[in-house]
Amino acid sequence: MLKKAADYIMSNPDKIAMQSLRQVAAESKLAPATFSRLVHSLKLENYESLRELCRNEVRLRNPSYAEKVEILQQLPGRQQGLLLQAHAVASIKNIEDILKSVDDQRLSAIADILTRARTVYLVGSLSSGALMDYIGFEAQMALDNWRVIMRNHNSMAMSLPDISKKDAILILCQYPYCRRTVEAARAGANRQAKVVVITDAFSAPITEFASQILLAPTDSPHFFSSRVATIFLLETLINMVVQRTGKKAQRRIAEVEDEHNRLGEYWQE
Repeated sequence: MLKKAADYIMSNPDKIAMQSLRQVAAESKLAPATFSRLVHSLKLENYESLRELCRNEVRLRNPSYAEKVEILQQLPGRQQGLLLQAHAVASIKNIEDILKSVDDQRLSAIADILTRARTVYLVGSLSSGALMDYIGFEAQMALDNWRVIMRNHNSMAMSLPDISKKDAILILCQYPYCRRTVEAARAGANRQAKVVVITDAFSAPITEFASQILLAPTDSPHFFSSRVATIFLLETLINMVVQRTGKKAQRRIAEVEDEHNRLGEYWQE
């Protein structure tokens, strides 16, 4: 049994880092006492010490951007085709991992939360902020109650008074985790809003404030974290909400398209 517990820990350091002993025992189908005996045999003080070791392991899996550039430049050969193929393989695997790991019922429940919310607030910082700007533009074509906040000159304090338990906050927070985004999740949870988090690991500091969590892997030979799978997941969620919204979404899209044409924003011969 100790070997099974050790194998589980080695395969799931992110879960050990994030979950309680009771949660880990239930998911691994091993008794909590088994993990306690393993902790003792490793001469660790307690289960929390094991969690800290796993947190360090998870941190080591995330090299800096400069380190990733160095790895990229040391790859044999510089043919563009090799880089293209490697990036494609990684992107496809990230999407396949989502398809394997995301439970259909949970995804449907999250779509229901976003559909029923009075307002859906979109939050992201640094590179995630730019991505949420894009997702906000896409969503607002069909949904008049989606808002991007904490961008440009808007502070968190300016948005907080409007947020309540009737609202949902859709937050994107991937490594390296931005303190401002984590604090937004904390503030949303304190105001009893539904906090839906898209991140890349259960060990991310933002998960403790989440009502719902979706994982979008970002592995890539590229020096920067890949957002291909993240966009795939976000666009799927928007489609599910638009599907649930029905004719109201269809009418809004038609009105927006008409305005674009009236204002001459689309190129016409």
